[in-house]
Amino acid sequence: MGTFYYPLKVYNNISFVETNSNYYNRQGYSEIYKYALLDSKEFLDEINMYLGGGQKNPARLFKIIELTIEARSNIRQKDALASNLGHTFGHALEKITDFKVMHGDAIWVGTVMALYFGL
Repeated sequence: MGTFYYPLKVYNNISFVETNSNYYNRQGYSEIYKYALLDSKEFLDEINMYLGGGQKNPARLFKIIELTIEARSNIRQKDALASNLGHTFGHALEKITDFKVMHGDAIWVGTVMALYFGL
């Protein structure tokens, strides 16, 4: 049984992101991509410009974080469970690999599975 707790405030410090390896950053980016898929093409474009378009700078990263918070809030107001896209399959993948697959990677695979089986 899951519960949802909504924050009263959100604090962003992007300097933490700059200290992580690409592997660990990918864990967070998988959740960001999920919210972009649920939100808009413009959000996806913003992420792609940051990660693959040669525009990796703090201002763009902060914009992506803001878009993620806004998308997450909007989606949860409409349907709190929609923000869990990919988590059922993802948590199963984590469990069957004895947590050798990290959460973000598992959720990304779970998202692809959910979209595939949802067709």
